[in-house]
Amino acid sequence: MGLANETLRFTAQTMSSGVLVLLILFTVVTMTGSALPDNVGSGQLDSESPAVYVLDAGHHHLGDGVKPELTPADAKGTFFTKIFVLDRIDGDTARITLTTKSVVPTDTAGIGLFHDQVYVNGNNVGKLNDYIEAKEQDNLPRSVTIYFSTKLLYSGENTITITSGSNADGTNYDDFEFSNLSIHLVETESVTLEPPLKVAWTYELSDWQSRWGPVPIQIIGENIVYLNDEGIKAIDADSGKLLWSKGQNANLNYDNGVLYALHLPTIDALDAKSGKMLWSEKYSMVWNDMVPGGVSNGYSAISADSLYVSTSSDKYVFAIDTTNGNLKWVYELNTTEFGAGGKNHYSLSNPVIIDDVVIFKYYISHLSYTGPPIAIIEGEPEPEPEQPITKEGLIALSAKTGEKVWEYTDEVSDRFVYRNLIYNNDLVYTGFSDGNIIALSSDSGEYVWKINVGDRINSIVVESDKLFIGYIIETNTLYSKKYTVVDAMSGEILPDVLDSIVGQDSVIAGKYIYAASRGKNNINIFDVKTGELIWAGGKTEGYDVSKPMVYKDKHP
Repeated sequence: MGLANETLRFTAQTMSSGVLVLLILFTVVTMTGSALPDNVGSGQLDSESPAVYVLDAGHHHLGDGVKPELTPADAKGTFFTKIFVLDRIDGDTARITLTTKSVVPTDTAGIGLFHDQVYVNGNNVGKLNDYIEAKEQDNLPRSVTIYFSTKLLYSGENTITITSGSNADGTNYDDFEFSNLSIHLVETESVTLEPPLKVAWTYELSDWQSRWGPVPIQIIGENIVYLNDEGIKAIDADSGKLLWSKGQNANLNYDNGVLYALHLPTIDALDAKSGKMLWSEKYSMVWNDMVPGGVSNGYSAISADSLYVSTSSDKYVFAIDTTNGNLKWVYELNTTEFGAGGKNHYSLSNPVIIDDVVIFKYYISHLSYTGPPIAIIEGEPEPEPEQPITKEGLIALSAKTGEKVWEYTDEVSDRFVYRNLIYNNDLVYTGFSDGNIIALSSDSGEYVWKINVGDRINSIVVESDKLFIGYIIETNTLYSKKYTVVDAMSGEILPDVLDSIVGQDSVIAGKYIYAASRGKNNINIFDVKTGELIWAGGKTEGYDVSKPMVYKDKHP
């Protein structure tokens, strides 16, 4: 059993500056697991912690030599594979723990040399070298913990492989020892940040983005809040103290202690705790992605050892190796149906990784005229503006090769409004500019259901197999926000579910909906089942707040 520090974070905007406000309350998390029978050796359940399973308690020496100080002294080969069986998979995150001795610290022997990689079901989840905090190789026992997504695990037979890295020509391998190999599966019971909420700390932000609204929190990982405020800032989630700031603004992603900063055409990999640059690569494609404030609007998703990137205002989706930034593949969205000449404008959504495919949404607008603006002559009728030809749809690519797996197209109007993709139970959902909501099979792209809510889609939130859909109705120069709730599996509208509280500025966690709001109260909390207002408060000195973010810090 462990404690979960669950926190709700948002930023508030004042007339001249921003403030990051933290509200915090502690609740209890239970951990459950299932036995892991092992057809190579016995996977033993740790009686002290039912979520920890010992896969191999023995000592193993990998490499190609003899080291009397290791146990055993003779190397047994350059790789070790353990087979284990899961009867079920709980939670979103798993971790591998082991004790090592004599592993070469990262790059102390030369860039890229003697890297001792760890794989789960053939997917690289990290290298042991990165976890050795030493200036040079030594024989001290060191504990290593590698986190990875449970999406890499199978219900049934699984493998974990540990390898010994070599020098450049493969004539000499790293000789090291490891023992006490275990895997941890943690299922967190649905926990809730209970009202009333209290302010624990505030952090004053600059006013660089005040004209566009409050600064959004991009990511919270390993108890650190990351956002853009005249550069990337990392703020301690417990104390509100600035840990580090760096460089220019960027779209951020986080995985396994590394922060990936996208300011296309450059991507930086930073040590998430210190901000230290791990690698930086500039890619050769041409982008049109700069937006106000200098943030480059690329989107990204991470799976295993790959970072998948889509360019929001261009036509590229590409994959890079997270360990070094090397380009794996590039997909260029081209269309020939508009004919020769003219100019295409592209918009791409966030990429979604589902099993072994990368899915993204696209919108293409084509204009045949590319010359200078046409002059309007007084007394003459104004020329009719050219109406663009448009195409909108979804494409699935192979995550390994970037080759197209399937494509879905839809009839559209001349407006691209809703970009995001939502994934739930092997279905992918999105909204189109004509008010349609669709559900497609993630495996084949086959149509499952479609409904029309009547106007342009503003937000889609999924929770408990329900889609909370926000849309905008326009009447002349006025518009109003409306909401509806849909059964995620059938597409049936659920009229008895209160819906007006879920939108793009709200988040669902446990039994509550936490909604950001202007006016008297900056945070409103509603019952997720009934829609009843449970609590309203969190008033700051600002007039607007960002979307709140609920964060759970799990302690095994």
